[in-house]
Amino acid sequence: MFLDEMLRWDGFRDSASVEGCTTCGEQGDDIELLQCEDCIHGVHVTCEDCIVESHAYLPLHRIEVWNGKFFDKTSLRDLGLRVQLGHGGCCCPLPIEGPKKVHVFNISGVHCVSLDYCGCNPITQGGCLQQLLRAHWFPGTVVRPQTLFTFELLETFHELALQSKTTLYDFYHTIICKTDKSRCTRGHDPEGIGATREGELALECPSCPHPGKNLPDDWFRASDLLYVFSLFH
Repeated sequence: MFLDEMLRWDGFRDSASVEGCTTCGEQGDDIELLQCEDCIHGVHVTCEDCIVESHAYLPLHRIEVWNGKFFDKTSLRDLGLRVQLGHGGCCCPLPIEGPKKVHVFNISGVHCVSLDYCGCNPITQGGCLQQLLRAHWFPGTVVRPQTLFTFELLETFHELALQSKTTLYDFYHTIICKTDKSRCTRGHDPEGIGATREGELALECPSCPHPGKNLPDDWFRASDLLYVFSLFH
């Protein structure tokens, strides 16, 4: 039961029989169906417009899009969402376009967002920083910041460092792993685990030489330096 429920989360969940958006009801072959990993109502698939509208105040939620075979990663930024600073997230009459690609580190991973600063008052460098801090986003630099850290992330690391002596290196790589969860599983094969062939669940080592992936096209012409591209066990 536990494995079945975990595998079910990778599929259409409660929307297996749904042919369109569960919010507005729009249907059609050209509609992209999306779902949110973090919302409690994320078990339902919605169209692009509906999911962007419902996440106007939740820009760091993780979104997936159905590609015909499985749910693939996408982002609210790629779907057109821009984060408005100031005004409590509401529309600003004088928005100032900020960086088009800002990396925000949160406990759920690293998110790319597009920012708009509030321009109701003369914008200054200090004013930009203040708007970020009031959104509970700590800037990585005081000059044109494009890397931000949520207060929640910083507080979580602080507690882990005190309670379990977690290093910043380990914490950083934990967040990176949560962002890109590479895994090898075999749970949807109708023939079961017995049909798994040797090596099918293995992950390639990124440090090992792989022709066509991490080696130059003419690597075999290196002659005296061919040992550089050798695999040593």
